[in-house]
Amino acid sequence: MHQLNARLSGRGRAMRQQTNATELPAWKHRDEIIHAVKNHVVVLLLGTTGCGKTTLVPRFLDEQGFGPVAIAQPRRLAAISVARRVSQELSCRLGTYVGYAVRFDDCSDPEKTRLRYATSGVLLREAISDPLFRRYGSLVIDEVHERLIQTDILMAVARRALIERRKQPTCATDAFRVVLMSAAVDVTTLLRYFQSAAIGPVSVCSIPGNLHPVDILYTADYCAEHLDAALNLVLQLHLHLENVPGDILVFLTGQEEIELAVKLLPERLRRRGPGSAPLFAVPLYATLPPAQQLAAINQSRPQTLGSVAARKVIVATNVAETSLTIPGVRFVIDTGLSKQRILDPSLDADVLQVRPISRAQALQRAGRAGREAGGGICIRLYPETLWPKLSAYPVPELCRCDLASTLLQLYAMGMDQPWKLPLVNPPPRSSMERALVHLHELEALDDQLQLDPLLGRQMAGLPLEPMEARMVLAAKALHEPMVLSQVVEIAAMLSVDAWSSGLLVVLPGERRIDVQRHWQQLFVEERAGDLVTAGRILHQYLQQAPPLRKRWCIQHHLNERLLSAAADAFTQLMQLLECTPLYAANAPQLDALAAQVSASIPAEVSTRERLLELVQRCICVGFFRHAARREGQRSYRIIRTGYHPVALHPSSLYASGAYPEWIVYRDFIYTNKPYLRGITACEPMWIQSSRCSTATFASREACR
Repeated sequence: MHQLNARLSGRGRAMRQQTNATELPAWKHRDEIIHAVKNHVVVLLLGTTGCGKTTLVPRFLDEQGFGPVAIAQPRRLAAISVARRVSQELSCRLGTYVGYAVRFDDCSDPEKTRLRYATSGVLLREAISDPLFRRYGSLVIDEVHERLIQTDILMAVARRALIERRKQPTCATDAFRVVLMSAAVDVTTLLRYFQSAAIGPVSVCSIPGNLHPVDILYTADYCAEHLDAALNLVLQLHLHLENVPGDILVFLTGQEEIELAVKLLPERLRRRGPGSAPLFAVPLYATLPPAQQLAAINQSRPQTLGSVAARKVIVATNVAETSLTIPGVRFVIDTGLSKQRILDPSLDADVLQVRPISRAQALQRAGRAGREAGGGICIRLYPETLWPKLSAYPVPELCRCDLASTLLQLYAMGMDQPWKLPLVNPPPRSSMERALVHLHELEALDDQLQLDPLLGRQMAGLPLEPMEARMVLAAKALHEPMVLSQVVEIAAMLSVDAWSSGLLVVLPGERRIDVQRHWQQLFVEERAGDLVTAGRILHQYLQQAPPLRKRWCIQHHLNERLLSAAADAFTQLMQLLECTPLYAANAPQLDALAAQVSASIPAEVSTRERLLELVQRCICVGFFRHAARREGQRSYRIIRTGYHPVALHPSSLYASGAYPEWIVYRDFIYTNKPYLRGITACEPMWIQSSRCSTATFASREACR
């Protein structure tokens, strides 16, 4: 700590609230950036964290006539927060000259917005109807080093658009630019990828210099108990450097770990005795409601105690790695870990695993400490000898995750053989085969592996995962408004990841078991299952008058911000379904689907029981691949792969004792042991696919 104090003292302790745009390295190299863009169709722009590339380069492009500009961000929080920041810098109302677009939230105006920050997923969905990006004069793809699935696909679609533009005299390539931006990326690989397309000149442009210096420190040994080590280090920094201003950003692996850290930090500080400077911790992760995400990154403070200002600790996942400016951060604690989605063939599904990050990601994390005058400190909870053993860049998501949703989008863009789309790093053939079989079983593809003009196109048009979209379309096919409404309520809750996002709120001093009992008595009927219950909660929320909804949520221990987001999703999904013209009443395919879903319901059952069973059957139409059967008293075997034993997650309503024999689940997660989450009880006849795996051979031949 003395070493840290000396380093910080040597630089001075003054901290500014915000750096002027003209002081940023990107502004100082404005002419070079503009020259590169004017003379090259594709520009790979390298700049360290905090250099101003995300906020300034789109402005340069629009000023030079390459607007409107779409700026792709890897996450919704980045898109929203950067758009807010740029609109403030330009003194314009958000949604006019500067706007953003994320799933279920479009704050932009087609007539006025020139700088549109959007998630890659939103831009890919727009490419279904506009594959050449005619709406834009340039496309900026930010943080390309992360190599997320949607980032890689967006690069491929942009490359394809440039090729097609060259073939069309009315859509000149010279009128469109693609700018790829990152702090650290495999330049050689990306250059080779775009140069091989013969689309015109490609350039690399670098923005030298850091905004402020960051010292990197390592621990002597690897910290196996990374959560405990991180919390202890936070307290050491806070107590020993209480005269040094600056907030602390801690990188952990997931929501449960983060919420535990936020709870433990103040408790451990109190144990140190009275007289300590105040400290407050805030969580930051992807499934946190947007308003809470933005609150975590602003510079608000609670009231000071006496003359001592409170220090803020932001406890975050890798959502805080990129594009965000978090004012006041001077210290970064990096565990060197993140949760990554990995396709597990034994489960036939993606699972989240904690794995070491790459060197490129570590550099991004360290850069969070370099945005305040005087610089900062990044402490890595692993020895320096481990640094060269980390991979240089992240493994592309395309090479390790499920591809069904990605392939469906590419089909919807008009590609007959999307598996042949050139990618920066082609995925394993087995992953492509699996995705084709999945889409065929969901009836998005026909027997020739072509997009089904009815179900497939409709699934692609909904901003949902394929299984969720299939569930919704099963309900639509029944022509029963109450069934459709309930299923869309479920889909809306799944879209905000309700079961893992803290739907149930337990306040200090309350016992979770008492709160859960109250909650279940209010909402749970007939052991309908987790997904049906989630939909019913949203339904009850929507029944409340808007001014009374917050009070209702407090009364019933529910997360109001999460339900508000789900309500917005519900409204947009219903509008999409009502506006679609593709549901012909006499379509044989839909008639067959309706008959399949509603078959064998006894005539004597009550209307309420019939409605519940129809909803549950619609869930099974979408999630039949996720079927499991009970073995023993409390464990299950996954039907498709034979994987066992696996338990129901403690958050499941069935985990209190009534274990159904047959279930379908939404998620497979692994913490201290494997769990199934988002459970619906079912009958075995409900989970029989009409297609099974008849596309397996065809998919393998197609991918050769």
